[in-house]
Amino acid sequence: MNTYYVERRDGAIVGAFRNPQPGVAEELLPDTDPELAAFLNPVETDAQRVERLASAAVLDVLSRSAVDPFAAAVVALFDVAFTLINDERELRGAPRLTPNEIFPLAIQALVARQSGSPAIPPPAP
Repeated sequence: MNTYYVERRDGAIVGAFRNPQPGVAEELLPDTDPELAAFLNPVETDAQRVERLASAAVLDVLSRSAVDPFAAAVVALFDVAFTLINDERELRGAPRLTPNEIFPLAIQALVARQSGSPAIPPPAP
């Protein structure tokens, strides 16, 4: 059995350490504690799996875009989509988003479509 010093926020475990972290993680729990065990061994949901695989696929396309014409076309399509999203946000007076902010929204939309869920609404400006 191992023990961990846990960090909590709003009562939930957000970090686990082998050694105490003064002022941050001072509560000692055994790894058999159900809450700690769930934190250390998270179960991946279907939606999380789809999101992880979609992210990996997009990163693969980005890495190949310099040498693969199809990958370059996909990247160009994403660029156009990002531009249209930002132009629409700008017309509403909302701040523009970076690709790093837009990309998770695109992945969420893909996950929603894959799972048959309704589209995820865009974040408030």
